[in-house]
Amino acid sequence: MARAQTRSKRKLSGGRYHASRTKRKEELARKPTLTLLKENKVKKIRTIGGQIKKVLLSAKEISVTDKKGKTQKTEILNVLEN
Repeated sequence: MARAQTRSKRKLSGGRYHASRTKRKEELARKPTLTLLKENKVKKIRTIGGQIKKVLLSAKEISVTDKKGKTQKTEILNVLEN
């Protein structure tokens, strides 16, 4: 079954929202991209309207901002969770 990026069918109280229409193609979700720890690799995806989305397949460096607002590019040493 297709996964859509829409709101839940259930309210916070446990009641149900009644659908006013069916799922649309532009609302479909993609499979998650589990980014690997390798050299940078980006995949480009054409979307509706000709726009381009970039999906990160693998990365070795990351930009980290500290509490003062200073940003540095650092190397990723280890990944705990994904």
